[in-house]
Amino acid sequence: MQARAHLSESRQEVLSVSRPPRAGATLLRFLLTVSIIFVVLLLPQTGLARWYGQAYRYSCELLFHNFGSRGAVFFFPADFPDLPPPPAGDGHDDTCILCLQHRDRTAESDAGCSVCGRPLDSDKRWGIWEDSRLTAYLPTIKLIALVLATPVAWSRRWTALFWGLILVHAFIAARVGVRLLHTYAQPVPCQFLLLSPFWLAKLNGLNSHLVLSTMPVFMAPVLIWVLVTLRRDDIRRVIGAPGPGMDSVTRVPSPRHR
Repeated sequence: MQARAHLSESRQEVLSVSRPPRAGATLLRFLLTVSIIFVVLLLPQTGLARWYGQAYRYSCELLFHNFGSRGAVFFFPADFPDLPPPPAGDGHDDTCILCLQHRDRTAESDAGCSVCGRPLDSDKRWGIWEDSRLTAYLPTIKLIALVLATPVAWSRRWTALFWGLILVHAFIAARVGVRLLHTYAQPVPCQFLLLSPFWLAKLNGLNSHLVLSTMPVFMAPVLIWVLVTLRRDDIRRVIGAPGPGMDSVTRVPSPRHR
């Protein structure tokens, strides 16, 4: 009788079974968190997009104002007076990139540029309209949402966010630089770059794929997120898959035998 009771108690050692979380549930939780962070940052009530647009124009003007040997570039908000009219159908554009030329000073009374002091040729100008919320703010908040939603240690998230923001803004600056290079090489009033047909065709192709297409805006944050955040085993953590060598069922002793 005692032997039978002892055998019954020993069988109770395998009463608790732990299983890894379902892959679909973990991935769904990750995507839901990404969506919530993205939507909150995108809400107009927060004013973040408007503040970011101001910072974007100020930073770009510091970086690109003296473009090449003669280029003079200004970044104005859409409501700034005396700007070239935007193209028809682009009512969402909030930034006008005004491309002009510097010229040689011909008299001491020549009015200088308000940024660098060099005289401007106001007759040679060209306006480029863009929506900074689409071309700059959207990839930035997409990267932020992906990094903050990744199920890794918070110290790794903050480090990844630091390097990710640097890389995503380098990507944004590269797009602006290619757009300006393309503009100053075209037969427009402010043109001063003369390229051979071969290099002009290459520049036109780069502008078409990197600037005119919106695909890089959506893909670049994802690639940067993978580069700065994920390690080899983090993909399994994101999708909820068990790692190599992990048992799907773990035996745990019953409370009586702990």
